[in-house]
Amino acid sequence: MTKINTNTAALMAKAYGQKASKNLLEPMKRLSSGLRINSASDDAAGLAVVNKMTASIKDYDMSVRNYTDVISLLSLGDSALSKISDIQMRLKDLAVQSANGIYTQIDRDNMELELYALVEEMDRISESANFNGIKLIDGSLDFSGSSKLGSIPVRI
Repeated sequence: MTKINTNTAALMAKAYGQKASKNLLEPMKRLSSGLRINSASDDAAGLAVVNKMTASIKDYDMSVRNYTDVISLLSLGDSALSKISDIQMRLKDLAVQSANGIYTQIDRDNMELELYALVEEMDRISESANFNGIKLIDGSLDFSGSSKLGSIPVRI
């Protein structure tokens, strides 16, 4: 006859060990994550509030990033327009000087060469002024952006 012995003490020790391990799991998870709420079972309403606040923070962070990109775009456009304005002032100076009777024909021819070079430079600046592939001062730029922080319409 075969006899099966059951070690009841070992089975109870195993059950208590599993229960103690399960009871320590949640506090260890909280300690390791640094969060009071790790799942909906901890605090469902609190988790919903935290998720909503986290989404709002991400919205505002993205809005700030978008506005920073727009500021960079406008700064680049402003710089290009400033260079073109400087060139236009020089063109005006050349026109006034050329109309003055004290310059010779050779001087006027040299002024005309400079004028053509300056016009080519203006064209080069207007063609090369782009932000991430977007041409800034060729008249094709038209956009508006909005977020919870406000809206910015821009037409160049």
